[in-house]
Formats: sequence, structure tokens, C-alpha cells
Amino acid sequence: MDELIGEFISETNENLEALDVYLVNLEKNPNDRDLLSKIFRLMHTIKGTCGFLSLPRLEKLAHHAENVLGCFRDGDLDVTPSTVTLIFESIDSVRYILGAIEKNGVEPDGDDSAIILRLDAMYEGFDVHSTAIELTPERVSTRSAAMTIAPQSLRVNVEVLEGLMTMVTELASTRDELMQVAQRQKDSDFAAPLQRLNHIVSGLQDGVMKTRMQPIGKAWAKLPRIVRDMSLGLGKKVELEMKGQDTELDRQVLEMIKAPLTHMVRNSADHGIEKPAERAAVGKQLTGRIVLDAYHEGDHIVIEISDDGKGLSMQKIIDKAVASGLVIAAEVKDLTTQQIQQFIFNAGFSTAEKVTAVSGRGVGMDVVRTNIEKIGGSIELTSVEGKGATFVVKIPMRLAGCLDVNS
Repeated sequence: MDELIGEFISETNENLEALDVYLVNLEKNPNDRDLLSKIFRLMHTIKGTCGFLSLPRLEKLAHHAENVLGCFRDGDLDVTPSTVTLIFESIDSVRYILGAIEKNGVEPDGDDSAIILRLDAMYEGFDVHSTAIELTPERVSTRSAAMTIAPQSLRVNVEVLEGLMTMVTELASTRDELMQVAQRQKDSDFAAPLQRLNHIVSGLQDGVMKTRMQPIGKAWAKLPRIVRDMSLGLGKKVELEMKGQDTELDRQVLEMIKAPLTHMVRNSADHGIEKPAERAAVGKQLTGRIVLDAYHEGDHIVIEISDDGKGLSMQKIIDKAVASGLVIAAEVKDLTTQQIQQFIFNAGFSTAEKVTAVSGRGVGMDVVRTNIEKIGGSIELTSVEGKGATFVVKIPMRLAGCLDVNS
């Protein structure tokens, strides 16, 4: 692939990921002029670069989306769920075309006239209502995590960093061998140089390790849009709050926890948070809350996922556990609340009354626990029926910095 195209794909993916986050925030704060300007500039950059690189299909789609964003910016069009949804659909189309270019080096064949027609109608002031969002595994899985770029940064291929890490590991091993030899030889001329070498290699290890550290916010940035789309599709009101986004993890650890975190947040939105009428009936605020928090605790990184939904039904769990042969009915009375709730981590276990596009198949929480345990972590659940549920994930700090890069 042409180097210029490769850089364009990388930069545009970052811009699209930022747009996902900005648009969710814009929907909550439609009068934020600074945010509107950021969104417009990002789409304008995508359009302009497409024209420079002779990518007509992408340029045309981005141009028509930019027109609508210009109406947002100029105050000619209200920011509403339906208008934002149409922009999201445009972004997904751009992302699809971009993926095909990355795979094949050229724009794919296709017709974007349907979405362009809707964008133009909205631009001209017609009342355009987007169709309801269809929640499918494919739709949810295509959400990308946003990247935060520092004011001064350099894009380096991951393979280069992994190769450097391997060489540093081998260098440290050789250093250790030399130190052992020196210890057996008293008053050796090599003692002082080896001490300096030891200091330098230790610093080099620390420096290389820092290049592998990334903020957990990268794994979270896609979640606001997922929650937003699910809220619309399920007829719920859900607010996602994220804290501790700057907490850093090793890149490999971050990659391994992305899927588990996404699954738990989706479960909270689908299973946990009730519909507005149900919440009103029990005296709750109409809008449910999901809170993500990350922080350091001793030699662990702790990630909490909590919601103020309906919590787990103990009776449903017991009935399912007995029916599945996980426990004998006569033994249930001897189990603690914590032991009963742990049944949800068994393969195939689900208390959902019906299968939806995102849950109810009994596939998920067992995989979540398995993936977390692969990196030496643990997951705990506490839930109060009618009040909500909290998952606490703990990852040892030593693994966040000492994973085998070749694993």
C-alpha cells in the first residue's frame, strides 16, 4: 500500500474515532459552539484529504456530511437524536469504505446515493427521520476505540516497539549473566563498568515499557456511542459516566480487556437499566446511570463497572442454577448471596427471558472471566435487587508492565 494512503487511513481512523465521542457529547450539549467547530473541522479535514488523494467516493460522502455539520455550526439545523443518528450512519459508511481501502488499496464499488439523498434533504431543511437503530452484533462490534494524541507525538509501528522490547529483554538477560560472573570474581576490573551497564539497562527497560503504556480511556472511548445507540434502540434513557480515563495499562493488557469491558457495559444497558416507565414506577430517576471508574489500589489496577438498574434477581438465578444442574435445590439454603450470584459466570448461564441481538444467549460472562484471568486478574460481582449491580475487575500491576511480548 502507498505510504501516503497508509498515513491517511491511520489519521482518518483517529478522526472518525474522535467524531464518535464528540457527537455523543454534542447530543448532550447541542449549544456547545467549540464542540461544533471541532466536529466540523474534523469532517472538513477528511473531505479535503480525500480530494488530494483522489478518493472520489469518500470525498463525496464526506462533503455531503460536512454540509449538514455546517448547518449545525451555523445554527440553521437543530441538533436532535435523529439528525445526529444520520451523521453517525455517514461516519459508519466512511469507516466501511476506509476499511476496504486498507484491505485492497482502492475504494470499493458501491452506491451511497441513499444516505447522500437523506443528507441533502436534511441540508435543504426537510424533516428527515432516521429509521430506528437495529442492534446487531455486527453493528456493535464495529465501534472503534478513540485515541488521544499528545500535542507532541510520533506514530511508531507496533511491530517496531515489540522488536525493541524483545531486544531489551535479551539485553537485560545478558546483563544478568555478566553480573553473576562478576560476583564470582573479587576485585574485577569489570565491576564498575557492569554497575553502570546495569543502571543503563534498567533505565532502558523502564523507558521502553513506558512506550507500551496507554490510557484506559482508549478502551472506553467507543462506549458512549454504544450506550447511546442501545438507548435509542431499546427505548431507554441511559447516561454513561467515565472516571479515571488517564489510568495507564500495558498495551497488551488494554487489548485483552476491551471486549470484557464492552460486554459488561452492554449488559448493564440491556439487562440492568430499566425502561423509563419501570424506573418511574419504583421512584427512580427516568435516566439510568452506568459508571466506569479506574484507579490504582496497591499493586493492582482496579476497574469498576456499576449501574443503578434493577440488579440481579436471586430467585431467577437459583431457578436457572437448579435447572442447569449447577446446584441441588436442597443445598441452595446453605449458599451465601455471593455464591449464588457467582453462577452467572458459568458457561451458557443466562436469566434473560428472551434472546435479543445483544444478549440472552448465555454466551458472555464466562468468557469475560476467562479473558480477565488470562492476565492474572480477577472479577467480583455485588448486586442488590432493585438497586443495581457492580463488577470489580482487578489486574496485577506487575503484569501491566511485565507481560511476555511474544505471548
